[in-house]
Amino acid sequence: MVEREQFTFDGMDNDVVVLEQKKRGIYISPLVLVVYVLVTIFLSVAVGVIVHFVKPCTHDQSESADRHSPEGVSVDGCPVTTLSTVTSSSIGDDDLWMVCLNMSLSRNETLPCPVSCHQTTPGEVINYRLPPTFLPRHYNIDIKPDIYGKEFLYQGRVVIHLECTERSDVIFVHFRKMTIEQPIDVRSADVIIGVIKTETVNVTELFKIYLDRPIEVGENISVSISYHGEVLADMVGMYYSRYVEENATKFMLATQLQATDARKAFPCLDEPLLKATFELRHWSRPEFIEKGYVNYSLDIGLKIFDYFENYFDYPYDMPKEDQISVPDFAFGAMENWGLIVYRETRMWLGNVVTCAWWSDLWLNEGMARYHEYLAMKAVQPDWDVDQIFAAQVIYTALASDQLGHSYPVHNPVEKPNEIERMFNSITYNKAGCVIRMLKELLLKDSYQDAMRLYLRQNAYDSVTFVELLRAFDDQAKKDDIPVNASMMMATWITQMGYPLVTMEKINNNTIKITQKMFLQNPQRPLYEAYTPPFKSLSLNNFIPETIKLQHPLSSSDWLLGNYLQYGLYRVNYDIVNWNLLISQLKSNHKVFHVVNRGQLIQDSFNLGRSGDLDHVISLRVTEYLRDETDHLPWVAAAEEAFEFFQKIFRYSANFPLFRTYARNLMLKNYKTLGWKKRLEDTHHDVYLRELTTKYSCIYGNTDCIETALDYFRRWKDDPTNTTIIDPNIRNTVYCTAIHYGLPSDWDFLFNIYKNFQHFSNEKSRQCRALTCSSDRATLARFFQMAASNNEEIMSHDPEGAITIMRYIAKTSVGHYIAWEALDAQWDTMRSKHTIFSSLCESLSTQYDLERFEAFISKHPPKKENEKNSTEDARNLILHNMRWRAANENAIFQWLRNVH
Repeated sequence: MVEREQFTFDGMDNDVVVLEQKKRGIYISPLVLVVYVLVTIFLSVAVGVIVHFVKPCTHDQSESADRHSPEGVSVDGCPVTTLSTVTSSSIGDDDLWMVCLNMSLSRNETLPCPVSCHQTTPGEVINYRLPPTFLPRHYNIDIKPDIYGKEFLYQGRVVIHLECTERSDVIFVHFRKMTIEQPIDVRSADVIIGVIKTETVNVTELFKIYLDRPIEVGENISVSISYHGEVLADMVGMYYSRYVEENATKFMLATQLQATDARKAFPCLDEPLLKATFELRHWSRPEFIEKGYVNYSLDIGLKIFDYFENYFDYPYDMPKEDQISVPDFAFGAMENWGLIVYRETRMWLGNVVTCAWWSDLWLNEGMARYHEYLAMKAVQPDWDVDQIFAAQVIYTALASDQLGHSYPVHNPVEKPNEIERMFNSITYNKAGCVIRMLKELLLKDSYQDAMRLYLRQNAYDSVTFVELLRAFDDQAKKDDIPVNASMMMATWITQMGYPLVTMEKINNNTIKITQKMFLQNPQRPLYEAYTPPFKSLSLNNFIPETIKLQHPLSSSDWLLGNYLQYGLYRVNYDIVNWNLLISQLKSNHKVFHVVNRGQLIQDSFNLGRSGDLDHVISLRVTEYLRDETDHLPWVAAAEEAFEFFQKIFRYSANFPLFRTYARNLMLKNYKTLGWKKRLEDTHHDVYLRELTTKYSCIYGNTDCIETALDYFRRWKDDPTNTTIIDPNIRNTVYCTAIHYGLPSDWDFLFNIYKNFQHFSNEKSRQCRALTCSSDRATLARFFQMAASNNEEIMSHDPEGAITIMRYIAKTSVGHYIAWEALDAQWDTMRSKHTIFSSLCESLSTQYDLERFEAFISKHPPKKENEKNSTEDARNLILHNMRWRAANENAIFQWLRNVH
């Protein structure tokens, strides 16, 4: 492995960066490029960030403006002075953050004009945030469910112990889908306080209790509320789940309270800032214990807890930690404090320290996303976690933030539906990548010390990202590291998108570096609500445009930027350098780290799609894959690059040329890995076998298809034998058998699917495989079952119907089925407009555009989200058409020449 290069960066006037030359190539690390890019980005967007976040306020700020904010500026981002008074020369770093981020530093600093003031019509302002009048200290909850009666009902009672922080005679409590009973009992030191009236506000899901006297600051009261409702199987709040035991269906209760669903389980003050205590083991079903599933989770769980306690130098404070398996669970996991709920199987980041409001959800989820891979690397050192992180996190983050209509990591949100949308790839994956990039800039020990400082300073408190970045700044200063985390992170978390960095060799010792915002569709207009990040401004006024190398390059030396892909950006080169990189891949690809091999494929194909690179170059990058035995580069090629070709060209008469090319690239690995586990298999061999069999069958490898059919038929003859098909090849076997098999094969798998009670991963495999059918009548029937919310589908997965319809819409046969169904049933299926978006992903011809416009003319969008989706779809179709016109002939001519 190549060691990291040493470099100096002595200031803005120095245009020389000294790099250590590596063998016959030059590695430009993300650290060098990030330093160059960030200075430009920050200076060019700082004013834009301020303008974006500092907005006019319609509320009276006279009281709050001088409490915890710089002179003339309120903490919540509503300026008292005009914007012209807020300049880099008149405020310091902390003041800049206070202006830009709309966030208070603690609960006591929340002001009457929060970021969630939402004006709907002139004169009407809906506030989705609770006023800062009471802090919950403790909840006593008593719930009595009846899930074996004729109706699934429950009766509940909650006693909320509150401390008054601002004098008030109104108590606000969240609730949803329940009936609150009268009377409400409010007491102070066991003395009853009279309730004048109560009021419900449905749009904000608030229950207001008006008292006959104001509660004074510091006074402690209790509020007792009785309530009742129906237990639903909707996997939010408190819901019921079912499972089969000894051939009998049994029921259980479960909860999912994040983000705004605690209010569906019991009346409460449902904001992340408002922590409280509650009075309310490793549980599993016996057969799972017998099969050993529990032993693995227990063993790994103990190792992970030991790792995090040591890493953060902060003990896990709960007396115990239980893990519970729930058959029906909408999230991948839910790390409740002391109880981890997951589908059949974070305590420090999110529980010890919690985000103050959902705009900073990434402080919980993005931080946890990155650190879970650190833990995986520690407890499973043989898994090569760098490959897994790149495949599961980096690639997903880049793909989700290159379309021009995503969100910033720090994204001001107001309403519950906006909050729910925060649980997305930007919050989890992009934030995780940005944290990884910051760690690389700070270096390992300083980053770990900064995380420990962050936890110590903010334990059992709710924070904004100001506190996190302050800890990094303090630690960097202490360790004499010239990195200003706050200034760097401003451009990565307060704006959407990421840059394309282009490296061009000017001569043997000079490299020119430029940057611009990367958009897969460069002609797509940005939403006005977002300030365009990484503006394409001249670099001359900010940083040198050139890097001068200490050791001159020869004509055969290549450049490789973003070593180990630590930086969240794509890299392009001049054509000469691309040719040198391709030659190196063919002669000895192992010279490049496996992460960079995957990056070269990923970057080149996406640059081809955006028009920044000739797509024939990206195809040439894949020629070496015949000899690639690592998993990650194949993920970059097959699961993204090749999938795009299949989507666009699947109806083309020339598409068999590409199928043959892809199939031949995989043939060596297919023969080597086969279908069965080997004793010498590594973790990545298992991954690669799954990928290779899947795409070999998809691209027509006859041996692959016959083998998959044989596995399926043997299982069909003995369906209770779960050892016939290894779990890692079941996706391939199921889908291939359903595609090439008989109608009776589909009926068999559907019967298994609708009666399956156990692991959700297995149920998901079965569901997706059922959409692989090539029989039009079968797919049409399955689509209509999903569209009508058939009980056999909905009983275990309320979201399953949407999933099925989207999967069918993406197939070559199902595309037209879905289109016709949406056209005929749009009035009843309008709420499922995301399926329409899936249909449009593959449209790329003039006929497709005319068909799209006819559909929109017949079914014009009504709601704002429909209008946005329609415009996004239209732009995507136009981009696909331009791309196809520019690349199709050259791509297939190259494929003919290769054959």
